[in-house]
Amino acid sequence: MPSFVYDFALAETLANWATAVGVAAAFVGSLWAYWKYRADRRQHRWDQARMLYGSFIDIAIANPEFRPRYWTDVALHDEEARNKYRWLMARFLWAAEDIVLYLDPADEEGWRAWTEAIKVTVREHSDFFASPEGIIEEKCYYDALRQIISEALIEADSTAAPKTSPKSDSH
Repeated sequence: MPSFVYDFALAETLANWATAVGVAAAFVGSLWAYWKYRADRRQHRWDQARMLYGSFIDIAIANPEFRPRYWTDVALHDEEARNKYRWLMARFLWAAEDIVLYLDPADEEGWRAWTEAIKVTVREHSDFFASPEGIIEEKCYYDALRQIISEALIEADSTAAPKTSPKSDSH
């Protein structure tokens, strides 16, 4: 048999293997690209969540009138103040929800720290979150955040000073 027949068979075999290796390399490359995309997207969302929470903090610092008990002391008696305060609390809830959604579940220390940060704000503004408006606002968010809010309100109730009733004058 002439030698060119063997060379043709060898070339055909190499072409088939090259195609198979090329397809496998393309498949592995696409899997890596997808994994990288997902990791980058999660990191980008986490960065946005932290930025959103930071902007809430900036707004709260720039508006010290929105102090703890502002809802009870001021906002309930003033329509404009009530709307501004509800907007601030909605902004807080939005930022807190993003933190809860995009924090890495494997990061136990991060979960403890962020959960406590969220609870501190809820406890400080527990008068709003315990109000009918706060309850309605809270219902718009995911269960994980609502659970954190519930825990913070329970903690706020347990650490609140005992309520004293005015003594009746019985002469």
